[in-house]
Amino acid sequence: MNSTMRTALLSTLVAAACAAVLPAAVAQEKAAGTKDMMKTEKHAAGDATALAVVATVDKDEIAAAKLALTKKMGKGADDYAHMMVTEHQANLDATKKLATSGDMHDAAADKVKQDDQATMAKLKPLEGKAFEKAYIDAMVDGHTKVLGKLDNELLPKASDAKVKAHLQKTREAVSKHLDAAKALQSQG
Repeated sequence: MNSTMRTALLSTLVAAACAAVLPAAVAQEKAAGTKDMMKTEKHAAGDATALAVVATVDKDEIAAAKLALTKKMGKGADDYAHMMVTEHQANLDATKKLATSGDMHDAAADKVKQDDQATMAKLKPLEGKAFEKAYIDAMVDGHTKVLGKLDNELLPKASDAKVKAHLQKTREAVSKHLDAAKALQSQG
């Protein structure tokens, strides 16, 4: 077989392979495009608000805990801050999996963010025991507010079953965090 025939045969084989694979690749690309289009649809208003608020709380709790870990605190407060980072990051990841791109901005979440920024501004200049006390007090206050918001606003207005289940799981974690912060507060 000469080189011209080999080239022709190789071209025919490549064309046949492309013809066999290309329709499947195009179908797969269309399916991925459909998934991406569906991911941009927003949840119902109550669900979107809940997801935005929970994501904001998680991010802010992680930031506060990371700040706390840079301060000289006792072992109990330090362990609590580590728990906050780990558990709020896991909850944030779960929230992001449920959310669509249109869900993550909401006026209620913006208000939570403003309140949390004010708390962080009060915490940042503090050190040692003064920081530890202010941090634990902020955790009691913040988790109490979030628990109330979950019970009185977010859970009642949620309509999607998966969002409701996530909010209930979040509520259980917030309650646990509140109990742990209160226990530390009573020791201090």
